[in-house]
Amino acid sequence: MEPGSADESTTRPAPGSDDEDLLLRLTREHRDAAGLILALQRWSWAGAGDPARTACELVTDLVRHSLAERIHLLPLVRRHLPEGEATAARMETGQQELEHQVQELDRLAVTADALSHLTVVDALLTRHADELERHGFPALAAACPVEELRDAGARAAPREGAGLVDRIRNLFRG
Repeated sequence: MEPGSADESTTRPAPGSDDEDLLLRLTREHRDAAGLILALQRWSWAGAGDPARTACELVTDLVRHSLAERIHLLPLVRRHLPEGEATAARMETGQQELEHQVQELDRLAVTADALSHLTVVDALLTRHADELERHGFPALAAACPVEELRDAGARAAPREGAGLVDRIRNLFRG
């Protein structure tokens, strides 16, 4: 590295920091959820760990993530992308399908049924993340001012306690 040049650790925000832009935050959250799903899938085979706590963490994280997409991502898509309204509507449809399946997972106790339903959630999350990260996020990054993405990322940072997340989960449960 050249003297005086910034390395990646000084130019990229720390994961989860208020400086992390919305697209980086949401991408990281996709990876975090996929990691929790993998942990639950491994548990089903190995019998190790605390699956109830991991499942609760997964549902809570996905609820928080879905809320961040609704409140922060979709308005940016509508405002900055050509065909933004149609694009946001497609994103919402996929998001609603994932939310429905997360609700179902949340309703099931940690049983064989819940673990088999996890494959449905995993497939939907993978499709959701792939569509956003391959198409939506690059288009939005090109169209939206960097400061606006950074501000949205800071606003999407989880500052709320578990009480708010629990209230949101209860809304999802209907």
